[in-house]
Amino acid sequence: MHWTILIKSHPEAPGNPVLNALRLAAAALADGIRVSLFLSEAAIELAWAEGDTNERRRVQRDLLAEILDLGAEIHTCGLSLTESKPVRPLMPGIRASTMKTLVRLMQEADQVITL
Repeated sequence: MHWTILIKSHPEAPGNPVLNALRLAAAALADGIRVSLFLSEAAIELAWAEGDTNERRRVQRDLLAEILDLGAEIHTCGLSLTESKPVRPLMPGIRASTMKTLVRLMQEADQVITL
């Protein structure tokens, strides 16, 4: 079983959909489901190696690191990756990708979830 989880929401969005997506990914991995996370649009902010350090972001980043340790592949794609000057480094383990990668992940997935 393979899930692709597309996260588009801003890390500070009301209701914390980013945390819900990350918790879902961790639970799926714990149940033996292969997970690919794809961060796009406002969620790209999660991918930066350095960023906001408020409590919500710290929890999200810690969970993102745990998900990587559990074996998920994490990709990100968006204009802010290429338009950012100077270029900002990504967290270790997160790959800069393209929409072609997202299409491939969606084709391979048994389940696609968007938050």
